[in-house]
Amino acid sequence: MPPARAEDRPPPHNLDAERAVLGAILLDNAMLKLVAQKLRSEDFFLAEHRRVFRAMLALAGQPIDLITLVDQLERHGELEATGGAGYISTLVDGRARVTNVEHHTTIVREKAALRRLAHLGDEIARRALERDANVEALAREFAAASSAVASGAGRNSDTSHAGFNLVPLADLLAEPTEAVSFIVKGRLPTGGLSLLAGKPKAGKSTLARCLALAVACGEPFLGWPTVRGPVIYLALEEKRAEVREHFNRMGATGEENLLVHAAQAPQNALPAVRELAERHRPVLIIIDPLLKLVRVKDGNDYAEVMAALEPLLVLARETGAHILAVHHLGKGERSEPGDSILGSTAFFAAVDTALLLTRIERYRVLSSIQRYGEDLAEHVLDFDPERRVVHLGGTKSVVDQEPVSAAILECLAGRGEQTEPEIMEAVEGRLSVKRAALRALVQGGKVIRSGQGRRSDPFRYATADSSFSRSPDSTGTREQETQNAPQPEPNHEDTPVPVTSAVSSRESDSGNEKRPTPTRPSSISNRAE
Repeated sequence: MPPARAEDRPPPHNLDAERAVLGAILLDNAMLKLVAQKLRSEDFFLAEHRRVFRAMLALAGQPIDLITLVDQLERHGELEATGGAGYISTLVDGRARVTNVEHHTTIVREKAALRRLAHLGDEIARRALERDANVEALAREFAAASSAVASGAGRNSDTSHAGFNLVPLADLLAEPTEAVSFIVKGRLPTGGLSLLAGKPKAGKSTLARCLALAVACGEPFLGWPTVRGPVIYLALEEKRAEVREHFNRMGATGEENLLVHAAQAPQNALPAVRELAERHRPVLIIIDPLLKLVRVKDGNDYAEVMAALEPLLVLARETGAHILAVHHLGKGERSEPGDSILGSTAFFAAVDTALLLTRIERYRVLSSIQRYGEDLAEHVLDFDPERRVVHLGGTKSVVDQEPVSAAILECLAGRGEQTEPEIMEAVEGRLSVKRAALRALVQGGKVIRSGQGRRSDPFRYATADSSFSRSPDSTGTREQETQNAPQPEPNHEDTPVPVTSAVSSRESDSGNEKRPTPTRPSSISNRAE
């Protein structure tokens, strides 16, 4: 009897393995995540099984049993096409074994790969018979596609071709939603890559070591909760004694799960970092600074920088460790904060979180730009010079107002009731900060505002504990007065009544106007050293 021709034989498949996989998910819903990482619906040979698996993916995160699965298929009009509730119930009859699901999944995947190779062979054979077939092009295409299938890169869909892994939209939409987890809540995602960038001497390494110790101890970092776990800190630039002294000052005991390398990076640094990550399984790896580990000839070359950072990004995704790299900010001010990072924009584009640390005359400021979570507005860092630890203070806008607010109160206490232009002239500082500080003082009840805000009756400001001397003709309102307060009688005369004040010094006895002497804002101590 002659052997059956290839076209007469059914494509490779194993229906028992497919039923066993689906049955295992029904018995233990936790198996869905494991299976979904290795299989797509197109990997199942039987159309009925593809429909069932898609329905299971749609139910991810919810109970998956005979009742919910049948209901899901029925609501989408696919129950009858799968063989009905009777066939669904047979998936758990005898074949399903949760302990063997990984082996059964491998069988299904390999059979799917064989079908793709067979399909690829048929396609190459068809094109080889064409009149203008190119031998070298077909050979290269077949080699690339077959290699992709064999390596598993093209196993997820029959639409895979030449190494691309195309997934049907239905499968993509049905995949379980993955919740983002953080090692520092809302800031540093698990398996992510971040950049801590700042000017020289801004305190980048200090902040990085504070982070390392906080995560190793499971203590809050700048007030944000952390996930406790092993930490690797690569100090590739600072002196070993400086690193040791800082950890001592912060109160480290040596019992923390924190591994430190304080020396130059080895020649083959990236493979060495991967080896460390696989051996110690850290939750956080800090590289300080980045360019002492990753070597680039031109930091402004987008393609070169992206290629250099790719291994770190892959390492973070594969191991689940968060990798934080210390880097520098460029010179000058930029309109977009991300553009202030030194070098190519690829540094900013590659990371999940960019922490930007700047230093101005009186304090240091930290902000963040997040791919996951909300951005952090500019906050002042309070530095403890004794222990050399850092705490998160108030927003920069509020802190900027503090000395200006004190100066405004001092001005009003010494001069009495003043208009806004008079206050703006008397108090030093940026106009926008002075205006914001004045509004905040009014809202906080420390300053009372009167007047209508018109040219004939401008707003006037005084401290809350001062007394107003108002003329009978005034129709202005005071923000702090209640509605039950007696209203002044209107002035029926055409001649305005002048305003007098016991503390006013705007006019001298001779009638000449006096210019107020500018009052400097009270100084505050340096918040970060």
